[in-house]
Amino acid sequence: MRRAWPSFEERKLRVAAVSPAEGVPSAAVGGALGAPFPCLGDPTGEAYDAFGLGRGEMAQMFNLHTLSRGVWAYLRGHRQTKPVGDRSRLPGAFLIDGAGRIRWGHRGRDAVDHPAASTLLAAWDRVKGP
Repeated sequence: MRRAWPSFEERKLRVAAVSPAEGVPSAAVGGALGAPFPCLGDPTGEAYDAFGLGRGEMAQMFNLHTLSRGVWAYLRGHRQTKPVGDRSRLPGAFLIDGAGRIRWGHRGRDAVDHPAASTLLAAWDRVKGP
């Protein structure tokens, strides 16, 4: 997201990340990642539930895909910090227009199933309308 941030700004898109952590740890996570957007905490899971994001089963949390992504991240210098919040929550990404309508959504199939920034931008370009 950091590398693609100018493309989000160019389209005047506002971004917020939601974490299952409390507000303060969530802000710390955003700061540690250098996120140029707010990182909000949802320790009760209400936002996750509202968007239909469930909790992952063991096979969705630990599988070849999640383990290989973990190794890849480690080799690129990313280190796991102390886990916070409900770690079983599956990820998702949604594009919401100015009227509050969900125009596009992605619900993660496993713990590391996040769409790329380029996927989000391409989806917005398709659904934004005139």
